[in-house]
Amino acid sequence: MKKLVFFIVMVINLSAFSQPISYSHYEFDTTGVDSTLESITIFGYDLQQNVIFEATNHSNGDIDSIKRDYNADNQIIYEVHFNNNGDTSKYTEWKYDTVIRSIVCTKYLFDEGNWHPTERISSYGTKNFHKKLLIEHLGYDIYECDTFISESYKVHLSAWQTDMIGYTVYTAGKITKVIFPLSNAGSNAEALLTYDAQGNITQLVMQSPLAPGFNLITIKQTFDANNNILSAERTQLIPEVDDEIARTEYMYINNALICKSIYNKVGATWQLEEKDWYVDPLKVEESVQEKMSIYPNPAKDVLTVYHEGANAQCQIFDILGKLVLKATLNEGNTVINISNLPAGIYVAVLQSKQTKQATKIIKY
Repeated sequence: MKKLVFFIVMVINLSAFSQPISYSHYEFDTTGVDSTLESITIFGYDLQQNVIFEATNHSNGDIDSIKRDYNADNQIIYEVHFNNNGDTSKYTEWKYDTVIRSIVCTKYLFDEGNWHPTERISSYGTKNFHKKLLIEHLGYDIYECDTFISESYKVHLSAWQTDMIGYTVYTAGKITKVIFPLSNAGSNAEALLTYDAQGNITQLVMQSPLAPGFNLITIKQTFDANNNILSAERTQLIPEVDDEIARTEYMYINNALICKSIYNKVGATWQLEEKDWYVDPLKVEESVQEKMSIYPNPAKDVLTVYHEGANAQCQIFDILGKLVLKATLNEGNTVINISNLPAGIYVAVLQSKQTKQATKIIKY
């Protein structure tokens, strides 16, 4: 069976998120306990908070980096990938046509001293040039549009070949159905989308005439009161494409994503497979009603937490997002013993009814 690839999207408001400076990617063994640091990624930003540079250092010594450029409307116009030798290996270009409301995204590969096109995605009837639609775990992302066409470039023919022409169906201004052809099937498959009252996609179901009565892919997503995605669970009946059941969980502080965990289901047990830990994603805005602080930092045996007011808590998480220590704060100074914690980097979350803030601490 040929691998199915299709394009589904959801509007996400990024204005509520602080930008991460870096994130670390961990992979776990089959027990979901022992972890290995696989890569660390560093981000760079322009004055408009666009990501203009991204560098990933892999545990095997490989270094990959991406440089991006934006136009005056903050739309990305190109992205260049570099391998660990510093050579450009991939190039992606976006072109916008505001008259016919289209976006064309073309990918190139650097080979034998020349750039060769490999594939492109064209979106027609685009509703908003500034917002991509994104659904967890599924293929490529495209813009909210009426029609999209994916093509691959045949070098030996020096010509483009159409792989798929997809159509979207709207209900009350939202995409509720995506229709696309199945390869060599002669009929269409459908992706059905369900929304909550805030406009978040809570479920996506992919159906195919090749498997009548079955949902080949089902994705269920949950969100918090601030429209932050909390979890995404995927059930998939195409084993050669990916694992059959997987779940992604997200953790935030003040609406800023700080940790993403990926689990796979083995039998009746969820096993941790991967974890991304986002570093310094948040510039904490202190409440005017009260102040909280923590010192010394770095610390060896004890931390002193200062808090104006009662009924507050301090929670300390390790770099994998595990809660390792919790203490109730008194008004004024509270001393917390951390001598039993291993040396390393932790995140202390100080929370009361008026304030919630996060502070990175170092234990030596």
